[in-house]
Amino acid sequence: MTCDEIRTEIVAAQRGECSADTAETVKRHIENCCDCRSVESAYQDTFSVLQSLPRIEPSAGALRALLERVNRIESAPLSIPAVPQVLVPSPAPALALASHSPSASVAGMREVTRRWWRKAQQRAAVPLAAAAALLLAIGYLSLPSRPTSAIAPLQVARVLSHSPAFDGTPLRRISSEFGQPTPVVPGAGIHTAELLVSDVGALTVMEMPEVGLLHLAGAAHCRFAGPRHLLLEDGDLEANILPRGREFTIETPAGVVTVLGTRFRVRASRFGTVITVSHGKVRFANAHGTVAVGAAARSAATPETAPSRPVEVDPLAPLGEAERAVLWRDPRLALDFAAASCLPGTPLAARIHVTSPNPVTWLQPLTDAASYYLLNVTRPDGASFQVRLNAFHPTELSANRRAKGRVLLGQDQSYDVECTLADIFTSPGKYQLSASYTESRAAGEAGDAWRGILTSAPVTIDVADHP
Repeated sequence: MTCDEIRTEIVAAQRGECSADTAETVKRHIENCCDCRSVESAYQDTFSVLQSLPRIEPSAGALRALLERVNRIESAPLSIPAVPQVLVPSPAPALALASHSPSASVAGMREVTRRWWRKAQQRAAVPLAAAAALLLAIGYLSLPSRPTSAIAPLQVARVLSHSPAFDGTPLRRISSEFGQPTPVVPGAGIHTAELLVSDVGALTVMEMPEVGLLHLAGAAHCRFAGPRHLLLEDGDLEANILPRGREFTIETPAGVVTVLGTRFRVRASRFGTVITVSHGKVRFANAHGTVAVGAAARSAATPETAPSRPVEVDPLAPLGEAERAVLWRDPRLALDFAAASCLPGTPLAARIHVTSPNPVTWLQPLTDAASYYLLNVTRPDGASFQVRLNAFHPTELSANRRAKGRVLLGQDQSYDVECTLADIFTSPGKYQLSASYTESRAAGEAGDAWRGILTSAPVTIDVADHP
């Protein structure tokens, strides 16, 4: 079944009004489709509100008048103004259908209307808000020139405590697509669609009523899509979920974690996600597969691969090499020179440019024998040698940031090392040079320190006999 077909059956599946096969098909599709899962969440939120309202007796002509209104819409041109998604966390069912498929929205709305009314006739009662919600949605679709108003965000959590980042930056929230970040203080409410941003060293504890506690650590970006649905774009999150918090979901770029009553940790980045369960059980799923992860077990996935088979681990143990490779990519090295040619014996300035594709990467460059830079040189006659650069010769090396101690790299923070090469270009011809960086010490306690060997692309320097 296509997404449009699935969405027309979501309500029926939720209310037990379709066959068992159809309900199972809808369930399997929603587990692996983020868009349809958002629509289902919108329905659930709407039904929860409607069921809490008083019921009234419907009039005999109400259904006829409502369907006549729908028929008039079907015969008129349909134009749907854009709705800012960031401000619409929980749309009414008819709005959710319209936002995904304009061509199918009226037909789907009509089918939803009939099913709701059949249920109302069986019970001889229907929520007043149900009819009002449908009429508002129909009026919205039939009057495209009407200005769009945002649905008020729903408070889903509260900040219990917050420790700022290493540089003193507090937790921040962005409430709209073009909004400015504002600090979040302990006691403040967190609403749907707000983007939460924290930095390295920060720790935030949030309480979700009827769900549990969430600990957001370090550099992270997340937002709540609903009362039981968190989008974790990147960062480190530990969740302690109450027994009644089952079916709470955390969605990452690599998959969806569904809580089955547990305590677990999620580390996410745009490259992948690692799940570690301390107690209980979670379901980890994406478009490529699904696994159940139990206590004292760990699983990892990328956007292109299915969740791995769970392996037994100590929940407090640091990530291994395999899990770290899922979350982060190696930093990158580039080598460039002040000129592409020089005379024999002439010193030449060089720069090593270090960048990282990850939100956070710690390097420990230029400190001791465990970390250093190398220049790999191939002479015109084919002979090769290496030149080691380190922090113990100040005249040889300089950096745009401190040369000793840990250096933080990010997607917008680089590290440059500059040096002047002498006694290398001694004879005419073409020299091939590349830069390498070696870090052999153990990973940092935060799990985001990098170690290994990096090598840049080669650069050619032409040494001529005369200018």
